[in-house]
Amino acid sequence: MVTTKSLKGTREQIVNEIRQISGQILSATIVIDEAATPQKPSSTDAAFQQFLKEMAVDTVSVPHADDSREAIYTRMPGE
Repeated sequence: MVTTKSLKGTREQIVNEIRQISGQILSATIVIDEAATPQKPSSTDAAFQQFLKEMAVDTVSVPHADDSREAIYTRMPGE
């Protein structure tokens, strides 16, 4: 069975949480706040486009999915 986790905190806190995970880690996506970089990537930036391509394999595309705020935050039966 494959499960997902979202880990938030300092680098050290995240590392400690990862160390406590039993089982094989198959993939990780790291979001880095580079405050020293004043320029934000644009949609035409080659590195940004490459990032989007890499993330595409982890993206689920379902036609006609209800992704409204209400649908996301409403519990389904059994949740």
